[in-house]
Amino acid sequence: MLVFLANQFIGKEIATGGDILFIEILKRLPNKCIVIAPSQIHSTIQSYSSRIDLIDSDSGKQGGSASNILGGIATVWRYLIRTYTTYRWLRNNSNESTVIYLTGDFICNTLPLLLMKINGVKCEKVCTNFFHRNPLPKERPGNPYWVSLASRWLQGIGLSILRQTAQNIFVLSEIGKNELLAEGFDSKKIVVSGAGINADISKYRSQKRMINRFIFIGRLNITKGAFDLIEILAILARSNSHFECIFIGHGSDSDKQRMATMAEQSGLKDHIIIKGFVEEEEKLRLLATSTALLFPSKEEGYGIAVHEALYLGIPVVCYNLDVLKSLFGRSHIINFVHQNNQSEFASTLVRLLSESIKETGQFTEQETPYLQTWDDVFAIQSRYLNLR
Repeated sequence: MLVFLANQFIGKEIATGGDILFIEILKRLPNKCIVIAPSQIHSTIQSYSSRIDLIDSDSGKQGGSASNILGGIATVWRYLIRTYTTYRWLRNNSNESTVIYLTGDFICNTLPLLLMKINGVKCEKVCTNFFHRNPLPKERPGNPYWVSLASRWLQGIGLSILRQTAQNIFVLSEIGKNELLAEGFDSKKIVVSGAGINADISKYRSQKRMINRFIFIGRLNITKGAFDLIEILAILARSNSHFECIFIGHGSDSDKQRMATMAEQSGLKDHIIIKGFVEEEEKLRLLATSTALLFPSKEEGYGIAVHEALYLGIPVVCYNLDVLKSLFGRSHIINFVHQNNQSEFASTLVRLLSESIKETGQFTEQETPYLQTWDDVFAIQSRYLNLR
Protein backbone atom coordinates (compact mmCIF):
# COMPACT_ATOMS: atom_id res chain seq x y z
CA MET A 1 0.00 0.00 0.00
CA LEU A 2 1.44 3.36 -1.11
CA VAL A 3 0.24 6.34 0.94
CA PHE A 4 0.97 9.96 0.01
CA LEU A 5 1.01 12.60 2.76
CA ALA A 6 0.06 15.86 1.03
CA ASN A 7 -1.01 18.09 3.90
CA GLN A 8 0.76 21.30 2.87
CA PHE A 9 -1.99 22.83 0.72
CA ILE A 10 -3.59 26.07 1.95
CA GLY A 11 -5.88 26.57 -1.03
CA LYS A 12 -7.54 24.73 -3.89
CA GLU A 13 -4.75 24.88 -6.44
CA ILE A 14 -1.50 23.23 -7.45
CA ALA A 15 0.64 26.26 -6.69
CA THR A 16 4.31 25.33 -6.30
CA GLY A 17 6.99 23.32 -8.04
CA GLY A 18 6.75 20.78 -5.23
CA ASP A 19 3.02 20.43 -5.84
CA ILE A 20 3.70 19.85 -9.54
CA LEU A 21 6.30 17.17 -8.76
CA PHE A 22 3.79 15.35 -6.55
CA ILE A 23 1.12 15.44 -9.25
CA GLU A 24 3.49 14.25 -11.98
CA ILE A 25 4.51 11.25 -9.86
CA LEU A 26 0.88 10.54 -9.02
CA LYS A 27 -0.17 10.60 -12.68
CA ARG A 28 2.35 7.91 -13.59
CA LEU A 29 1.61 5.36 -10.89
CA PRO A 30 0.50 2.05 -12.42
CA ASN A 31 -1.60 0.99 -9.44
CA LYS A 32 -4.05 2.53 -7.03
CA CYS A 33 -2.74 4.51 -4.07
CA ILE A 34 -4.00 6.57 -1.14
CA VAL A 35 -3.59 10.34 -0.78
CA ILE A 36 -4.10 12.01 2.59
CA ALA A 37 -4.78 15.72 2.03
CA PRO A 38 -7.14 18.53 3.10
CA SER A 39 -10.55 18.36 1.48
CA GLN A 40 -10.14 21.68 -0.35
CA ILE A 41 -7.60 20.15 -2.73
CA HIS A 42 -9.36 16.81 -3.28
CA SER A 43 -11.21 17.70 -6.47
CA THR A 44 -8.04 19.14 -8.01
CA ILE A 45 -6.00 16.04 -7.19
CA GLN A 46 -8.79 13.78 -8.45
CA SER A 47 -8.74 15.58 -11.80
CA TYR A 48 -5.20 14.32 -12.42
CA SER A 49 -5.70 10.65 -11.55
CA SER A 50 -8.62 8.30 -11.03
CA ARG A 51 -6.42 5.63 -9.44
CA ILE A 52 -6.44 7.13 -5.97
CA ASP A 53 -8.43 6.95 -2.76
CA LEU A 54 -8.57 10.34 -1.05
CA ILE A 55 -8.53 10.64 2.74
CA ASP A 56 -9.58 13.95 4.30
CA SER A 57 -7.06 15.33 6.80
CA ASP A 58 -8.75 18.71 7.24
CA SER A 59 -12.23 19.83 6.22
CA GLY A 60 -11.67 23.42 7.34
CA LYS A 61 -11.30 26.32 4.93
CA GLN A 62 -7.71 27.53 4.88
CA GLY A 63 -6.77 30.08 2.25
CA GLY A 64 -4.96 33.37 1.94
CA SER A 65 -1.26 33.82 2.49
CA ALA A 66 1.09 32.24 5.01
CA SER A 67 3.64 35.02 4.42
CA ASN A 68 2.24 37.30 7.14
CA ILE A 69 2.00 36.72 10.88
CA LEU A 70 -1.76 36.14 11.11
CA GLY A 71 -1.76 33.92 8.04
CA GLY A 72 1.23 32.01 9.40
CA ILE A 73 -0.48 31.37 12.74
CA ALA A 74 -3.64 30.17 10.99
CA THR A 75 -1.60 27.87 8.76
CA VAL A 76 0.28 26.32 11.69
CA TRP A 77 -3.03 25.69 13.46
CA ARG A 78 -4.43 23.90 10.41
CA TYR A 79 -1.17 21.95 10.09
CA LEU A 80 -1.55 20.68 13.67
CA ILE A 81 -5.08 19.51 12.91
CA ARG A 82 -3.80 17.70 9.82
CA THR A 83 -1.02 16.12 11.84
CA TYR A 84 -3.51 14.59 14.26
CA THR A 85 -5.98 13.33 11.65
CA THR A 86 -3.17 11.90 9.50
CA TYR A 87 -1.60 10.07 12.41
CA ARG A 88 -4.97 8.70 13.50
CA TRP A 89 -5.57 7.25 10.02
CA LEU A 90 -2.06 5.79 9.84
CA ARG A 91 -2.39 4.30 13.32
CA ASN A 92 -5.50 2.45 12.22
CA ASN A 93 -4.43 1.46 8.73
CA SER A 94 -0.65 1.32 8.35
CA ASN A 95 1.13 -2.03 8.47
CA GLU A 96 4.46 -3.59 7.54
CA SER A 97 3.65 -3.39 3.81
CA THR A 98 2.82 0.34 3.83
CA VAL A 99 5.13 2.72 1.93
CA ILE A 100 4.66 6.32 3.02
CA TYR A 101 5.59 9.07 0.56
CA LEU A 102 5.84 12.63 1.87
CA THR A 103 5.23 15.24 -0.82
CA GLY A 104 7.48 17.63 1.11
CA ASP A 105 9.18 18.12 4.46
CA PHE A 106 6.34 20.26 5.86
CA ILE A 107 5.75 19.79 9.58
CA CYS A 108 2.21 18.50 8.93
CA ASN A 109 3.73 15.64 6.90
CA THR A 110 6.64 14.85 9.22
CA LEU A 111 5.03 15.04 12.68
CA PRO A 112 2.77 12.02 12.02
CA LEU A 113 5.94 9.98 11.47
CA LEU A 114 7.26 10.97 14.90
CA LEU A 115 3.96 9.96 16.50
CA MET A 116 4.13 6.64 14.65
CA LYS A 117 7.66 6.05 15.91
CA ILE A 118 6.74 6.90 19.51
CA ASN A 119 3.67 4.67 19.50
CA GLY A 120 5.15 1.75 17.58
CA VAL A 121 2.99 2.06 14.45
CA LYS A 122 4.59 0.00 11.67
CA CYS A 123 5.26 0.76 8.02
CA GLU A 124 7.59 -0.73 5.40
CA LYS A 125 9.48 2.45 4.55
CA VAL A 126 9.26 6.23 4.29
CA CYS A 127 10.25 8.32 1.24
CA THR A 128 10.16 12.10 1.08
CA ASN A 129 10.88 15.03 -1.21
CA PHE A 130 13.20 17.80 -0.06
CA PHE A 131 13.30 21.04 -2.03
CA HIS A 132 15.64 23.46 -0.27
CA ARG A 133 16.58 24.64 3.22
CA ASN A 134 14.59 27.68 4.30
CA PRO A 135 16.99 30.63 4.79
CA LEU A 136 17.58 32.51 8.01
CA PRO A 137 15.37 35.60 8.49
CA LYS A 138 18.29 37.96 7.79
CA GLU A 139 18.64 36.30 4.39
CA ARG A 140 15.00 36.99 3.48
CA PRO A 141 14.71 40.79 3.19
CA GLY A 142 11.12 41.94 2.91
CA ASN A 143 9.63 38.87 4.60
CA PRO A 144 8.24 39.23 8.13
CA TYR A 145 11.01 38.28 10.56
CA TRP A 146 8.91 36.05 12.81
CA VAL A 147 7.28 34.24 9.89
CA SER A 148 10.70 33.45 8.40
CA LEU A 149 12.05 32.38 11.78
CA ALA A 150 9.09 30.08 12.43
CA SER A 151 9.34 28.63 8.92
CA ARG A 152 13.01 27.74 9.34
CA TRP A 153 12.50 26.41 12.87
CA LEU A 154 9.57 24.18 11.89
CA GLN A 155 11.47 22.87 8.89
CA GLY A 156 14.39 22.08 11.18
CA ILE A 157 12.10 19.98 13.38
CA GLY A 158 10.77 18.19 10.29
CA LEU A 159 14.27 17.43 9.03
CA SER A 160 15.24 16.07 12.44
CA ILE A 161 12.29 13.68 12.27
CA LEU A 162 13.19 12.62 8.73
CA ARG A 163 16.77 11.83 9.75
CA GLN A 164 15.32 9.20 12.08
CA THR A 165 12.45 7.87 9.99
CA ALA A 166 13.05 8.25 6.21
CA GLN A 167 14.82 5.59 4.17
CA ASN A 168 15.01 7.66 0.97
CA ILE A 169 15.07 11.44 0.50
CA PHE A 170 14.55 12.73 -3.05
CA VAL A 171 16.33 16.01 -3.84
CA LEU A 172 16.29 18.30 -6.85
CA SER A 173 20.02 18.87 -7.30
CA GLU A 174 23.47 18.30 -5.86
CA ILE A 175 23.03 21.56 -3.94
CA GLY A 176 19.96 20.11 -2.24
CA LYS A 177 21.98 17.01 -1.42
CA ASN A 178 24.73 19.12 0.14
CA GLU A 179 22.16 20.98 2.23
CA LEU A 180 20.96 17.68 3.67
CA LEU A 181 24.50 16.49 4.30
CA ALA A 182 25.05 19.69 6.28
CA GLU A 183 21.98 18.74 8.34
CA GLY A 184 23.53 15.39 9.22
CA PHE A 185 21.71 13.10 6.77
CA ASP A 186 23.27 9.82 5.63
CA SER A 187 24.44 10.27 2.04
CA LYS A 188 23.30 6.72 1.21
CA LYS A 189 19.69 7.77 1.79
CA ILE A 190 19.79 10.80 -0.52
CA VAL A 191 18.63 10.34 -4.12
CA VAL A 192 19.08 13.14 -6.68
CA SER A 193 15.91 12.68 -8.73
CA GLY A 194 15.58 16.27 -9.93
CA ALA A 195 12.54 17.80 -11.58
CA GLY A 196 11.46 17.84 -15.21
CA ILE A 197 9.29 19.09 -18.02
CA ASN A 198 6.59 17.35 -20.04
CA ALA A 199 7.78 15.71 -23.22
CA ASP A 200 5.17 17.39 -25.43
CA ILE A 201 6.44 20.91 -24.68
CA SER A 202 8.37 20.88 -27.96
CA LYS A 203 5.15 21.59 -29.89
CA TYR A 204 5.29 25.18 -28.60
CA ARG A 205 8.65 25.90 -30.22
CA SER A 206 6.99 27.00 -33.46
CA GLN A 207 5.11 29.88 -31.80
CA LYS A 208 5.89 33.34 -33.20
CA ARG A 209 7.71 35.45 -30.66
CA MET A 210 6.72 38.98 -29.61
CA ILE A 211 9.88 40.99 -29.00
CA ASN A 212 8.29 43.40 -26.53
CA ARG A 213 6.61 40.89 -24.21
CA PHE A 214 8.08 39.70 -20.94
CA ILE A 215 6.58 37.02 -18.74
CA PHE A 216 6.82 36.16 -15.05
CA ILE A 217 5.86 32.65 -13.90
CA GLY A 218 5.76 31.84 -10.20
CA ARG A 219 3.89 32.53 -7.00
CA LEU A 220 2.94 36.19 -6.73
CA ASN A 221 4.74 36.93 -3.49
CA ILE A 222 7.90 38.38 -1.97
CA THR A 223 10.00 35.21 -2.11
CA LYS A 224 9.50 34.69 -5.84
CA GLY A 225 10.40 38.32 -6.52
CA ALA A 226 7.03 39.52 -7.83
CA PHE A 227 7.29 42.83 -5.99
CA ASP A 228 10.94 43.20 -6.97
CA LEU A 229 9.88 42.87 -10.58
CA ILE A 230 7.39 45.73 -10.33
CA GLU A 231 10.25 47.97 -9.14
CA ILE A 232 12.54 46.62 -11.89
CA LEU A 233 9.97 47.36 -14.57
CA ALA A 234 9.53 50.88 -13.20
CA ILE A 235 13.26 51.44 -13.76
CA LEU A 236 12.98 49.95 -17.27
CA ALA A 237 10.07 52.25 -18.15
CA ARG A 238 12.26 55.31 -17.64
CA SER A 239 14.28 54.40 -20.73
CA ASN A 240 11.92 52.18 -22.72
CA SER A 241 8.15 52.33 -22.54
CA HIS A 242 7.45 49.82 -25.34
CA PHE A 243 6.91 46.61 -23.40
CA GLU A 244 4.39 44.56 -21.50
CA CYS A 245 4.86 42.01 -18.74
CA ILE A 246 2.42 39.22 -18.02
CA PHE A 247 2.35 37.83 -14.48
CA ILE A 248 1.26 34.20 -14.21
CA GLY A 249 0.93 32.33 -10.94
CA HIS A 250 -1.04 31.86 -7.77
CA GLY A 251 -1.20 34.61 -5.22
CA SER A 252 -3.36 35.74 -2.33
CA ASP A 253 -5.86 38.51 -2.98
CA SER A 254 -3.87 40.83 -0.73
CA ASP A 255 -0.63 40.21 -2.66
CA LYS A 256 -2.35 40.71 -6.01
CA GLN A 257 -3.85 43.97 -4.76
CA ARG A 258 -0.46 45.10 -3.51
CA MET A 259 1.05 44.40 -6.93
CA ALA A 260 -1.73 46.28 -8.70
CA THR A 261 -1.30 49.25 -6.38
CA MET A 262 2.47 49.29 -6.89
CA ALA A 263 2.00 49.13 -10.65
CA GLU A 264 -0.43 52.05 -10.67
CA GLN A 265 1.75 54.17 -8.40
CA SER A 266 4.77 53.46 -10.62
CA GLY A 267 2.97 54.40 -13.82
CA LEU A 268 3.01 50.81 -15.06
CA LYS A 269 -0.72 50.21 -15.23
CA ASP A 270 -0.67 49.92 -19.05
CA HIS A 271 2.44 47.73 -19.06
CA ILE A 272 1.44 44.99 -16.63
CA ILE A 273 -1.13 42.21 -16.92
CA ILE A 274 -1.71 40.20 -13.75
CA LYS A 275 -3.34 37.01 -14.98
CA GLY A 276 -2.86 34.89 -11.88
CA PHE A 277 -3.47 31.18 -12.44
CA VAL A 278 -3.90 29.96 -16.02
CA GLU A 279 -4.11 26.48 -17.46
CA GLU A 280 -0.86 24.80 -18.50
CA GLU A 281 -1.54 25.15 -22.23
CA GLU A 282 -2.06 28.92 -22.00
CA LYS A 283 0.99 29.31 -19.76
CA LEU A 284 3.25 27.53 -22.25
CA ARG A 285 1.79 29.41 -25.21
CA LEU A 286 2.42 32.77 -23.55
CA LEU A 287 5.91 31.68 -22.51
CA ALA A 288 6.77 30.52 -26.03
CA THR A 289 5.72 33.89 -27.52
CA SER A 290 7.64 36.05 -25.04
CA THR A 291 10.89 37.96 -25.41
CA ALA A 292 12.17 36.57 -22.12
CA LEU A 293 11.17 34.92 -18.87
CA LEU A 294 11.80 37.24 -15.92
CA PHE A 295 12.62 35.15 -12.87
CA PRO A 296 13.72 37.30 -9.91
CA SER A 297 13.13 34.49 -7.40
CA LYS A 298 15.18 34.73 -4.20
CA GLU A 299 14.91 31.07 -3.17
CA GLU A 300 14.75 28.02 -5.42
CA GLY A 301 15.14 24.30 -5.24
CA TYR A 302 15.07 23.84 -9.01
CA GLY A 303 13.28 26.36 -11.26
CA ILE A 304 10.84 24.45 -13.47
CA ALA A 305 9.79 27.59 -15.37
CA VAL A 306 13.45 28.32 -16.17
CA HIS A 307 13.86 24.78 -17.50
CA GLU A 308 10.76 25.18 -19.69
CA ALA A 309 11.86 28.55 -21.04
CA LEU A 310 15.36 27.42 -21.96
CA TYR A 311 14.05 24.28 -23.63
CA LEU A 312 11.80 26.48 -25.77
CA GLY A 313 14.72 28.77 -26.62
CA ILE A 314 13.31 31.67 -24.58
CA PRO A 315 15.98 33.79 -22.86
CA VAL A 316 15.84 34.00 -19.07
CA VAL A 317 16.84 36.83 -16.75
CA CYS A 318 17.23 35.76 -13.13
CA TYR A 319 19.13 36.36 -9.93
CA ASN A 320 22.39 34.45 -9.66
CA LEU A 321 21.18 31.76 -7.27
CA ASP A 322 23.68 28.92 -6.88
CA VAL A 323 21.13 26.25 -7.80
CA LEU A 324 20.15 28.01 -11.03
CA LYS A 325 23.79 28.49 -12.00
CA SER A 326 24.60 24.84 -11.30
CA LEU A 327 21.62 23.45 -13.22
CA PHE A 328 21.30 25.86 -16.13
CA GLY A 329 24.48 27.93 -16.22
CA ARG A 330 25.77 26.27 -19.38
CA SER A 331 22.95 27.66 -21.48
CA HIS A 332 24.02 30.74 -23.45
CA ILE A 333 20.57 32.33 -23.28
CA ILE A 334 20.32 32.63 -19.51
CA ASN A 335 21.29 35.98 -18.00
CA PHE A 336 22.35 36.06 -14.35
CA VAL A 337 22.29 39.31 -12.39
CA HIS A 338 23.37 39.93 -8.82
CA GLN A 339 20.65 39.20 -6.29
CA ASN A 340 18.52 42.23 -5.37
CA ASN A 341 20.35 44.41 -7.91
CA GLN A 342 17.31 45.85 -9.60
CA SER A 343 19.24 48.33 -11.74
CA GLU A 344 21.35 45.56 -13.23
CA PHE A 345 18.24 43.50 -13.87
CA ALA A 346 16.57 46.45 -15.65
CA SER A 347 19.70 47.11 -17.74
CA THR A 348 19.62 43.53 -18.95
CA LEU A 349 16.01 44.00 -20.03
CA VAL A 350 16.95 47.17 -21.93
CA ARG A 351 19.52 45.15 -23.84
CA LEU A 352 17.07 42.35 -24.63
CA LEU A 353 14.48 44.81 -25.89
CA SER A 354 17.04 46.48 -28.13
CA GLU A 355 17.99 43.23 -29.79
CA SER A 356 16.00 41.79 -32.65
CA ILE A 357 15.35 38.33 -31.24
CA LYS A 358 14.33 35.95 -33.98
CA GLU A 359 16.09 32.66 -33.37
CA THR A 360 17.88 31.66 -30.19
CA GLY A 361 19.88 28.66 -29.19
CA GLN A 362 18.08 25.69 -27.74
CA PHE A 363 18.66 24.10 -24.36
CA THR A 364 20.06 20.66 -25.13
CA GLU A 365 21.05 17.61 -23.18
CA GLN A 366 24.68 18.18 -24.06
CA GLU A 367 24.63 21.51 -22.16
CA THR A 368 23.63 20.04 -18.81
CA PRO A 369 22.94 16.61 -17.29
CA TYR A 370 19.74 17.95 -15.73
CA LEU A 371 17.57 18.14 -18.83
CA GLN A 372 14.97 15.47 -18.17
CA THR A 373 11.26 14.88 -18.44
CA TRP A 374 8.81 13.94 -15.69
CA ASP A 375 8.96 10.40 -17.06
CA ASP A 376 12.65 10.37 -16.17
CA VAL A 377 11.94 11.67 -12.66
CA PHE A 378 9.30 8.99 -12.12
CA ALA A 379 11.68 6.30 -13.37
CA ILE A 380 14.22 7.32 -10.72
CA GLN A 381 11.82 7.69 -7.83
CA SER A 382 9.75 4.58 -8.60
CA ARG A 383 12.75 2.34 -7.94
CA TYR A 384 12.43 3.22 -4.26
CA LEU A 385 8.64 3.07 -3.87
CA ASN A 386 8.37 -0.75 -3.82
CA LEU A 387 5.58 -0.66 -6.37
CA ARG A 388 3.73 -3.93 -6.67
